[in-house]
Amino acid sequence: MEYEDVLRQYLGEFGRYQKLAGLLIVLVGPSVGATMFAQAFLAAKPAHHCRLYQNGSSAMYGHPSESLNLSVPMENVEGTWRYSSCLMYNGTGGTSEGSNQTMRCRDGWEYDQSVYHSTVVTDMGSGLAAAFTTDYVIFLVLRLLAGGAANGLFFAGLTLAIEVIGSSKRNVVGMTFMFSWAVGTVFLGGLAYFLRDWWSLQLALAVMSAPLLSYWWLLSESPRWLLSNNRTEQAKISIQKAAKFNKVTIPDDVYEKVTKPKDKEAWKKSKKYNLTDLFRGPRLRRITVTMSSVWFATVVVYYALIIGSADLAGDPYLNFVLGALLEIGLSLLALVAMEKWGRRPVVGGFLFLSGAACLAVAATPTERQDVIRYISLLGRCAIAAAFNSLAVYSSEVFPTVVRAMGIGVANMSSRVGGILSPFVSLLADVWPPLPMLTFGILCTLGGAGVFSLPETFGIPLPDTLEDGEKLGR
Repeated sequence: MEYEDVLRQYLGEFGRYQKLAGLLIVLVGPSVGATMFAQAFLAAKPAHHCRLYQNGSSAMYGHPSESLNLSVPMENVEGTWRYSSCLMYNGTGGTSEGSNQTMRCRDGWEYDQSVYHSTVVTDMGSGLAAAFTTDYVIFLVLRLLAGGAANGLFFAGLTLAIEVIGSSKRNVVGMTFMFSWAVGTVFLGGLAYFLRDWWSLQLALAVMSAPLLSYWWLLSESPRWLLSNNRTEQAKISIQKAAKFNKVTIPDDVYEKVTKPKDKEAWKKSKKYNLTDLFRGPRLRRITVTMSSVWFATVVVYYALIIGSADLAGDPYLNFVLGALLEIGLSLLALVAMEKWGRRPVVGGFLFLSGAACLAVAATPTERQDVIRYISLLGRCAIAAAFNSLAVYSSEVFPTVVRAMGIGVANMSSRVGGILSPFVSLLADVWPPLPMLTFGILCTLGGAGVFSLPETFGIPLPDTLEDGEKLGR
C-alpha cells in the first residue's frame, strides 16, 4: 500500500491536518518574497550628481540652478539630456571662465531624496564611505545569508506542502503557496513607500521573519519522505498524528502495509540517497539537467524584470506594487489553466509570452517609455506566472527519495541565474536593446526545454528512483 492510498481512503487528501500544515507553509511566502526582492529598494540608486564646492544642495535638490549649470555638465543618456552623475567641471563656475574641462567627482555625491530618503548607495556616496565600509561588507554578507535562508525555507516549504496532500489538490496548494510570495512583494512595495529608509526597511523585514522560527516545533516531517527513506517508525507516528487531528481511525493492518519496505534489503538497511542518484538513470538525468536549465533561464529574466520594474518610467513604488498585483492575477489564470491543460503547456506558454514581451521591448524606441513600461509589466507578469507554475511542476517530476535534492539542484542553477541577472542588465551600456534581447532568447529557449519534460498532471507523485524512470512513459 502506498501513502497516496492512505490519503485517499483514510486521512483524506485535504483534511484538517493538511489544511493546517498548508496554512502554516503558505504564511512563509510573504516574508520570503519581501526579503528576496528588498534589494530593489535597499540598494536603489537615486538620481544624483557631484557634490558642489558650495555648501548646500543643487537645483535638483535645493541649490540655485545657476550654480548647478555652471558646475555640472549635461549628458545625453538614451536620448534624454540630464546632469552628469559622475563628472563636474574642473573649477568652480568652470564654464563662465571658458573652460569645459571636466573631472570625476572628488567630494562625493548629492542625491535626490524625493523618492528614497536613504539607501545603501546614498550612505556610501555621501562621505560616509570610510566609516561605513566595514558595515557595508557585513551588510552584503548578512544579505547573502538572509537570501540563502529565505530561498531554502521557501522551497523546502513548497516540497513539504506538495508531499502531505493528495494529488488532486497539489496544484491548488502549490500555486496558493506561490501567490503568497507575490503578496510579500506587494507588502514590500507599500512598506518601502512609507519607510523610505534602508535600515528601517531591513529591520522591519527581520521582525516580519522572526515568527517563522517557531516552525521548527510546529511542523512535522513529511510522512511520504519518511516512508520513502524506510524510516517506518517515524512515518507511523506522523501518520497517527495526522489521523488524530483529522479525527479518523486507521486500522493497524494499514500501518503495517504502508510501512512495509518495498524490498527485503530495506529491512536490513535503509538506502542513503545523494546527488549522484539524480544522474544515474537516463530519464532522471535528462529531467535534472533540463529542469535546472529552465530554472536558470527563468530566474535570470524574473529577477531582472521584477527588480527593474522600480526603474521604469513613473513612480517606482507604484510600478513595483502594480506589477505584483498583475502577477497575482496572471498566476490565478495559470492555476486554472494548469488544472485544465496540464503543466507543460502552461509553463512553456508563459515563458514564450514573456520572451515575446522582452523582444518587443528590445524593438521599441527608447523614447517610447510609456509603451516600454506596459510591455515590461506584461513580461514581468508572464515570467512570474511561469516561475510560480514551474515551482509546482518541478516539485512533481522528481521522486520523493531525491525530491528535495532535485529541487535543490534546480534552485542552485536558478541562483546562478539570479547572480548573473544584474550583469546581463549592464549590457545596456554596450547596446541598449541587448539585455531585453538576451532575456527574450533565454525565455524562448526555456519554453522549448519545458516541452521535453514529462507531463505530471493527474499522475501520482513518483516515490522511488524506478518511479522516476517510468514517469511520463
